[in-house]
Amino acid sequence: MNHLFLELKSANLSDAGELSGYGNVTGNLDRAGEIVMPGAYKNLEEFVRSGFGAVGHDWKQPVAMIAEAREDANGLFVKMTFHTTQEAQDCRKVVQERLAAGKSVGLSIGYRILEDEWKTTDGKQVRYLKSIEVYEVSVVTVPANPQALVLSAKGGKVDMPLEDHTLCMVDALEQWVGRLKARSDDRVKAGRTLSGSTRDCMSRACEAMMEAHARLSELMESTDKPKEIDQELAALQIAALTRQAARRGMAL
Repeated sequence: MNHLFLELKSANLSDAGELSGYGNVTGNLDRAGEIVMPGAYKNLEEFVRSGFGAVGHDWKQPVAMIAEAREDANGLFVKMTFHTTQEAQDCRKVVQERLAAGKSVGLSIGYRILEDEWKTTDGKQVRYLKSIEVYEVSVVTVPANPQALVLSAKGGKVDMPLEDHTLCMVDALEQWVGRLKARSDDRVKAGRTLSGSTRDCMSRACEAMMEAHARLSELMESTDKPKEIDQELAALQIAALTRQAARRGMAL
């Protein structure tokens, strides 16, 4: 996840319950080692229609509707209207009190990466995000980091729809694979080998991915259409082709 702390001058909370500010800054290296490039936000119209505001990326309990979302020279400007639920009003009150006291308020966007590129910048691997889909903007108390999902999964049940969880895992895996490739290229050039602890860690990752592949294959196969339905569909398709051929004076 990408994040930005908003100072009093950067965010505004109206009496009507609208919070406005920048959910993300383009061209800025965040703590996750990512930079969102200008023009990367590809679904802002859809985001306004179906996106939402949350607290700490809790997708079970939206607290605000997206009233406006646009990109300018600074980044992603958003305006959210709080719901009337108790959770939403509690969030609004906390934001209001912090801004009134001149304290910072953290905003973090939840997004899916569509196109990216890894580059070495100042000796570090940096992920440049060229195209993303924004799902939500959260009020956060601490900066989000890419390990947050993994830690919550280890601690117990992940409270989000399986499809959303799967998309998050895909994004994390794609980022991990990019780092592996970059690390491999660097080590080959330098003639370095993996340490024993790193090799053990990688072996555990391979075992976990093999298990995930097996479970995914089992799930997909068990939910496929019954074979008899596929055979019936094939028979209908053959019959349709036969009729077309007959009309054209051909024989099958």
